Amino acid sequence: MFAHPGDTNDGNSVTYAAPAYTQYKVGRKVMDTTDYKNDKLTITKAATRTREGDRWVYVTDSTHPEVSSWIKSTGLKNYKSNGVNQTTASRVFNYSNYDVAGQKTTSTISNLSGLRLLYNSNVNFTNAINTFNRDTAVKGNKADILSQKDLLAALKKDGLTTVYMNLTPTLLKRIPGGILDNLDKTGIFIKFNLDKDALPKNVHYGDNIRLSYTVELQNIYVKEPNQTIIEDNTKNKDGYYAISMNNDVIRSIVSTIATMEF
Repeated sequence: MFAHPGDTNDGNSVTYAAPAYTQYKVGRKVMDTTDYKNDKLTITKAATRTREGDRWVYVTDSTHPEVSSWIKSTGLKNYKSNGVNQTTASRVFNYSNYDVAGQKTTSTISNLSGLRLLYNSNVNFTNAINTFNRDTAVKGNKADILSQKDLLAALKKDGLTTVYMNLTPTLLKRIPGGILDNLDKTGIFIKFNLDKDALPKNVHYGDNIRLSYTVELQNIYVKEPNQTIIEDNTKNKDGYYAISMNNDVIRSIVSTIATMEF
């Protein structure tokens, strides 16, 4: 999109048939870009002026092809799709496992069935899903593609790139994301990391996507206690303490518990 739509002749608002002052008698093309301020522009070429050292790009406009021309790179900003289609993530997700040869196997886990040991409901995943599914950063026009960069930024912001799943059994059946789960910070957690390579390549605004995760099997985690008196340098940036699982048998048991359906 045009970052500074208008008629200012400074290289950032109007466009040019060629980068300014690089060709004799070749000047401006679009004298006022105001009417095209919401158009989606695609960069197809780039050049740097030797004397000035500034970067120019050639943009194409599929809505108004006559606008296609050169402009300074500083005259553009990321395209924001306008629309009401909310991109969502499924509560069902895939578990990816890579063997020593680098081969990947994938299975499906539901937050409502797997990883629930005696009705445990994994409040971290549920809350993150609910947050993402309301995030206006991934709402737009169904015809537009949601970039991988914007998708990953939203997944990270909403808590879905690293998820600590609670493996500890609870005594009462709970509603995922309910009051009890949000209050209870106890238990043993296992760390799930988003498998970014498994993200769909072409996501349109409004799509429902299924995420894939790999499981960190070398550690289990417990939540930090609520205290502010003593500075604690052993917890990680997410507020969890890692407990190493050096025993292969224990690691195998935890892996089985974490990835089986009940």
